[in-house]
Amino acid sequence: MANGGIIGPVNTVTCTAVAANVVPITASGTYNKTSGAPTTVNLIVVGGGGGGGPEGGGGGGGGMVYIPCHSLGASAIPVVIGGGGANQPGNNPGVNTTFGNPSGTITAVGGGAGGGCGGATPARSGFPGGSGGGSSRAASVGSATQPSQPGVSGSAGFGNNGAPSDSSGGAIGGAGGGAGAAGSPAPTAAGGSGKGTPSIPWVPSSVGASGLFAGGGSGWRDTGSPAQPGTGGGGKNTNMPGYAAPAPEKNGTDNTGGGGAGAGASPGSGGSGVVVIQEQAFNIKSATGVWSMNTVYEFVKDGNWTN
Repeated sequence: MANGGIIGPVNTVTCTAVAANVVPITASGTYNKTSGAPTTVNLIVVGGGGGGGPEGGGGGGGGMVYIPCHSLGASAIPVVIGGGGANQPGNNPGVNTTFGNPSGTITAVGGGAGGGCGGATPARSGFPGGSGGGSSRAASVGSATQPSQPGVSGSAGFGNNGAPSDSSGGAIGGAGGGAGAAGSPAPTAAGGSGKGTPSIPWVPSSVGASGLFAGGGSGWRDTGSPAQPGTGGGGKNTNMPGYAAPAPEKNGTDNTGGGGAGAGASPGSGGSGVVVIQEQAFNIKSATGVWSMNTVYEFVKDGNWTN
């Protein structure tokens, strides 16, 4: 006997989901865990996606913070869901999403806006953010990735660069970065992929964009085939003769943090962020080789206890 337990095989520290209850939070407010659920959860926090640029780059996906085995405080936890960047000309980044608790606040930075140009406006590189926005046509420089964040948010964050554009003066903008990959430059201008399933297997396909978050918006193309969005809610560029109004698919998907697509005069807006919590996860935490009586009983009953 030691520490109230029994010495046995090595007891590995894990965080395993049991009868998991996945709770998506899509609006700002307060989170209270389900009655009876443990205070250790798996946590995803996603910032709002960046808006696309006029004649320009796709918006970056919102920064994504993934923390397995996150310990909650006992009190209600404030949540702020960041909105997506607007679909107007200019620098329109996504808004940060925050999940606060007594030990600190988890912050997922909003996605960077896509660079724009047109008229008297010079070609611009994309803007930094959770993932960077892509550059406008004729701008050769890409964008920064997720900026430094305090505490655990920085070490657990995911974000990638936006792409440069066709620097030869062609009408193709760079794509926005996503949580899973950087945006693609000309000629593909495809948005960077998001992150989620299957690398985070507990996320169901009914949450986010088929289980993915924070995809980058595609870059603008006024000729050829439409550029593709980043999986994870990124906006899709469509061919736009005459600078037509943006189709709905140009916008990032709400509650995924997807970036908006670059377009002509009216680019796509970013999608709002989200917080996703998997309740009823637990930690087995004890000294190596020390097991509680209840745990020993369960293992013996199932025939899994070995010396």
